Amino acid sequence: MSGKQLLFIVLITSVSFLGILGAGGYLYYTNPEALGLPKRVMPGDTAVKQPNPFELEAQQLRKQNDSLAKKMQTFNDSLLQANNRTDSLKNVAQSLKSQVNQQEKEQKAAQQKAERDTLRLKNMQAFAEMYDKADPEEVAKILAKADTKYAADILKMMKRKSAAKVMEKLPTDKAVAVANSIAKE
Repeated sequence: MSGKQLLFIVLITSVSFLGILGAGGYLYYTNPEALGLPKRVMPGDTAVKQPNPFELEAQQLRKQNDSLAKKMQTFNDSLLQANNRTDSLKNVAQSLKSQVNQQEKEQKAAQQKAERDTLRLKNMQAFAEMYDKADPEEVAKILAKADTKYAADILKMMKRKSAAKVMEKLPTDKAVAVANSIAKE
């Protein structure tokens, strides 16, 4: 090999070596991760980056949104509880209203029964007074056909003497039944 050829080979090898070395240096400074190295902190990069004011405002808005969402959820939960309580109270009120209506019906029925009983008692007293003045034999015929309890009630309201005379005139089986009815009370 001649000196020129050797010089040419050394020159090409040197240029190739410098090219490879330059490319590696470039990668080392600009993209060390491509070489499998950790990213290098450059002297100019040590300053603290100032956050973007729009990012700060966006973060605050996100926090406010989260806070409002939590408050809204709490409000919705409270509203649901209030609605459930209202429904429960409506059911209780309806139940109480139903009970009051039932009691009013029962009271009205009891009052009507008391009025009927009072009227019946007045009628029976009027009949007892009439029977006191009537012929005991006629009264006995009427009471013989009447219900045993009714006959017993009428006889209890009559004067004792009149009632005794009517009992004498009643058929024996009816007189026994009336006497038993009076004795049971």
